Amino acid sequence: MNTELLRLLTQGYVLITPTSRLARSLQYQFAATQIHAGKAAWETPDIIPWNAWLQRTWGDLAVQHHLDQALLSPQQQQLIWQEIISKSAYAGQLLQPVNTAGQAMLAWQLCQQWEITVFPENVYINEDAFAFRQWARAYQQHCRDNHWFDGATLPAQLINIATSIAKDGKFVLAGFDEFTPQQKSLVNKLKESGCIVQEHPLQKRNTHTIAQAFTDTREEILAAALWARKQIEADETGNIGIIVHNLQALHSQIENIFDDVLLPGATLVNVETQPRPFSISLGRPLHRYPVIDTAMTILGMGNSSMLMGEFSSLLRSPFIKDVDKESQQRAKLDACLCKYGDYKVSFNTLHWLITNEYIKLQDVPVEFIQACDEYRNIFRSSDKKQSAGEWAKIFSRLLKVFNWPGTRVLNSAEYQTVAEWQNLLNEFASLDLVSRALTYREALTQLRQLVMNTRFQPETPEAPIQILGMTGAAGMQFDHLWVMGLHEENWPPNAEPNPFIPVKLQRDLQMPDASAENKLAQAKNLLQRLIDSSPDVILGYPLNEKDRPLRPSPLLKPWLQSEPLQFDHDAYNYPMQIYSARQTGLIEDNRAPAIPSGKAVSGGAALFKDQAACPFRAFAKHRLFAEGLKSKDIGLDAMDRGSIIHDVMEQLWSRLGSHANLTASAESELDKLINETVSNTINEYQKKYPLTFTGRFTQLETGRLKTLINEYLILERERQPFTVTESERWHQFTFNNIEIRTRIDRIDQLADGRYVIMDYKTGDPKIHAWFDERPDEPQLPFYAITSEGEIAAIVFVKLKRGESAYVGLAQDDDLLPNVTTVNNTRGIKVNVPDWETLFVQWKDTLNRLAINFREGDARVDPKNADSCRYCDLHAFCRIYEKKSGVRI
Repeated sequence: MNTELLRLLTQGYVLITPTSRLARSLQYQFAATQIHAGKAAWETPDIIPWNAWLQRTWGDLAVQHHLDQALLSPQQQQLIWQEIISKSAYAGQLLQPVNTAGQAMLAWQLCQQWEITVFPENVYINEDAFAFRQWARAYQQHCRDNHWFDGATLPAQLINIATSIAKDGKFVLAGFDEFTPQQKSLVNKLKESGCIVQEHPLQKRNTHTIAQAFTDTREEILAAALWARKQIEADETGNIGIIVHNLQALHSQIENIFDDVLLPGATLVNVETQPRPFSISLGRPLHRYPVIDTAMTILGMGNSSMLMGEFSSLLRSPFIKDVDKESQQRAKLDACLCKYGDYKVSFNTLHWLITNEYIKLQDVPVEFIQACDEYRNIFRSSDKKQSAGEWAKIFSRLLKVFNWPGTRVLNSAEYQTVAEWQNLLNEFASLDLVSRALTYREALTQLRQLVMNTRFQPETPEAPIQILGMTGAAGMQFDHLWVMGLHEENWPPNAEPNPFIPVKLQRDLQMPDASAENKLAQAKNLLQRLIDSSPDVILGYPLNEKDRPLRPSPLLKPWLQSEPLQFDHDAYNYPMQIYSARQTGLIEDNRAPAIPSGKAVSGGAALFKDQAACPFRAFAKHRLFAEGLKSKDIGLDAMDRGSIIHDVMEQLWSRLGSHANLTASAESELDKLINETVSNTINEYQKKYPLTFTGRFTQLETGRLKTLINEYLILERERQPFTVTESERWHQFTFNNIEIRTRIDRIDQLADGRYVIMDYKTGDPKIHAWFDERPDEPQLPFYAITSEGEIAAIVFVKLKRGESAYVGLAQDDDLLPNVTTVNNTRGIKVNVPDWETLFVQWKDTLNRLAINFREGDARVDPKNADSCRYCDLHAFCRIYEKKSGVRI
């Protein structure tokens, strides 16, 4: 530790720093000095950040002098600004009033720091500044009326009562690059009041600096991690700094790469349980921590519904009750909701699925459902509007219902995160001071805003490698320093004048963001201060960003290097080293155990389609019963739309029954039948998807179906007479000792006794999908060769608005509109002398597929790209690893 600072601390000085990071670092250095001196105990030095010192000083004076003014928290200030702006004449013009309130609050803070009066009447101001002046005056009046003040005006409050601060006070200011006018005024007032205030100058330590280019940002991060490891290995007591421009955007990438290089064991062991040799100063937003995300998801259930993805994460969360006891049941409920549920989940959805037995009774997670019911009861019994403090109590009760944060022992980081949540909930409750009664939605919005704006980092032992943002490194000293990301677009940063403060006024006061010249001067000073803070400095910059070439910042010109630094990127790539040292053998494992002769297996007609598309898919689906989780989106997917059409057609033909009844029906009767059929079907789907079938959506879907059915019935009128003998009836077949249970969409009987088999399609069916060694659509050929009676035709009924048609083959021409025999059908390159021979060929093809399935053919062998495009088993077969050349 700096000897002068050490001397002043031992003399009882209060050491004030610009950042919490510097205060913690100096505390650590002081302790290390005492330990090195052989001391077992010592008096804790008074090292404190500027803002914390202000609040502590005010708190002491308020108690001593019985001051009745209340200091507002940032969240309280934000809420006051929001209320003022929402009631102003400008409210209707704002797209994002919450963000506007934040910007206005920032402008207010700048005005206080630079001692700007908002704004004299003789100063020309634009419309934005005029609006801000109105808001600021309303804010000031609101604070005066209620005896409030905020952190921005706290130094001014202390200036007014500076004589009350102990005259024998001794302060040293360390690490400040520059002081705002407000800070200067307070420091001068303290000196006038008899306090001793010293400024500790930054120590210049630099002896060696180079600027180094890297291919891109990722390569620079990797090089910095390798360099930091090399420095630690050479001197484990060294203090290493990594300064990152735009640390917030690169936080996750830096964390992952530094873990790989400095904690290679993290690939096998949970990194959160191991002490990291590096510390990233910028914490993550609180909602990014899983335990807090679970808490906010639980509270989100108080709304009428929640997105399927959020509810799914709650089901799988380890931070709620009985997660181990009910893990399998919750996973099955999750799969059930994905398959049968709506894009949003509500309490009613859960009970509807359970009541209608979409999930087996033994698979229902009873404890979870009971917690949901108790949650709903608490929520319903709560008052519609309450104070923030009362809502905070209810939030805690709702979390307790799910036993959040769970029963397992929390690790240190999780424990600290939960403690931070309790602090945050107390801060939310403090909104009582400034807020009116809130609805649940308003209260949850305020809480969510507070969670998202709170950055948090669990405390860890002081690490030898400090990763900091540009401003977070104020006053820090390092043995080795790397400053990264210094390309021309980043450094110097662009000037961003505050839109609510007149630009001329900002320029007159020489505020840093007022002009490019001011920003350049500030960037030069900051870069020089960083260089002075360490004997050994590397200034890095990337040459590319997403295929866009970059150049170094012009401020790096004195230190540019012609010879690049050398880094062995593979030296610490432990996963690759382990992989390279492997001893492997090749095992052809593409055949499953054959199905014993005489043993029947079951499956639908889709078994043949899957076997033709990819043998592994058939094996996985029909012998291992594997299936991917479905994903729900807003509206109906293609499968849902197809199901609705099938249900409408089933009801329609169960009442019409024949071509004769269709042609005999008057137009009004037919319209009535279509309306009733569509309405009945829509009503059933409304029960299943209540959130999708809103009033407007139901109206649109009903109109679409009516139009489609009317177009389709015109086509049906053109046919020869027929009677519908079956509609959506289940059949049981045995084919090559495989039991097939399937549902045929429809079978018509013609006047001559022959049959037509139909399959409804809402897409664009192609009959060439029936002619191949591996047919894409083998269902209709399968129905044809296994059905009783003489088959006259098999057709897809294409149900598509404006394009409805029959697509298929017939024994004779003109049996159905635009359907001909196989030899007269264009685009079919097969030589089939007659209808019966075609059936024999189909039977041979399907028999071959059945034999391959029974013999255990399980090759990962997709027929074409479409076979994989619509498959949900990629993670199981790992086809993409195979295509990329990775050995699997």
